[in-house]
Amino acid sequence: MSIGPSSGESRRLSDGANPYRCWLDTRGAAIAAGDGAHWFACLTRETESLVGSAIARQAGREDENRLAVLVAPRPAPEVTARNDGPVQAFLASGPWVERFLSGSGLPPERGCYHALELALSGKAGNVHVDIVHDDALPVSCDPALRDVSVEVLIPHRGEDALLRICAEAIARQSHRCDVRLCFDQLADPAIVRELRAGAGAACFAVSPAPAGPYVIREHFGRTSNADFIAFQDSDDMSLPQRVSRLLDHAVGGDADMVGCHELRLDEIAGRVEAIRFPLDVNRALDQATGHAQFFPTTLLRTGFFRATGGFSTSRRYGADYQFLLRASRCGRIANLDAFLYVRRRRNGSLTTARGTSLRSPRRRLLNWRWKAAFAAVQAGRLELGQSSLRATRASREYVFTDLRTGIRESACL
Repeated sequence: MSIGPSSGESRRLSDGANPYRCWLDTRGAAIAAGDGAHWFACLTRETESLVGSAIARQAGREDENRLAVLVAPRPAPEVTARNDGPVQAFLASGPWVERFLSGSGLPPERGCYHALELALSGKAGNVHVDIVHDDALPVSCDPALRDVSVEVLIPHRGEDALLRICAEAIARQSHRCDVRLCFDQLADPAIVRELRAGAGAACFAVSPAPAGPYVIREHFGRTSNADFIAFQDSDDMSLPQRVSRLLDHAVGGDADMVGCHELRLDEIAGRVEAIRFPLDVNRALDQATGHAQFFPTTLLRTGFFRATGGFSTSRRYGADYQFLLRASRCGRIANLDAFLYVRRRRNGSLTTARGTSLRSPRRRLLNWRWKAAFAAVQAGRLELGQSSLRATRASREYVFTDLRTGIRESACL
């Protein structure tokens, strides 16, 4: 990846408070340059206006390893999720830039993927990731919410290296959170000790495994004493302000459940994509039963979760969509117009594996049944509790073991 202006007419952007310069190619191609060794930018025409905000967010932290992904400003969709395509623009600063630049000769789209993948791999040290999609600086949340309790529920099955990154991000949340993490596989004692010490997580294991994520979420959602619960996939990452901003929006907007947009690190396609969701989820689902919210981004009132009936635990996949359709008939659901969550799309996950992927015959049949039931409930032809949207329970017994005390308890399903 070259440093300096590319061929064609270019013009210089600058910020007087920082040792930073970059050039924007008139063709909209990405370009990079910095006066010192610790600044690197990759821009497009749509993201040029975000540079000032990105620099301001990094002010006073120029020696830290930081990455700001710049997402072109666009309005949120009205009805269903919209993929706004590959993200090419970013601003990187700190000593890690030298390592990042070793990936030479990459086109802009691959350059952004390379930067974000490296930042989330842990191989370049601790890199603080930010996502900028407008020129506003982060807002301070209501201090009156400081004592509102939030518990983050994280089922884990997969690579422990990704879990470390996920847990570190949760530990950096600006709103204090309790964490209940449950292994859906044999837990390595070393990482359990590490997570208890670093992220302050209460660690559990479920048996028999694999139980699937919804058995775990249902049990801890039912037994939580927190005012709010938040969900998180163990191979994804939350920005530090995710919980505080969602909580502020839930309380200030009187919403029962709040999510946000998704920045997708697509390991299969090798690119970064911006996925935006409708802000009024109830209205969106009333118009079309599409993909109106990305469930792992959500925070919701604990009482609301229980009142809706919780998750179906009879299968390992799909229960989040069923829950969303049911919940939309029970309370107010919204999305915040912000990118606060980085999702990893990878081979072997429940949404990409052959038998359980989003396009698998079983998923499509379930979705068809649930959409038909939702339409019947909307039209008044069917009671919600009598429809296929009602929660169904696992037929087998599950046990949860506290990995600190060894205490075992039966699942509350």
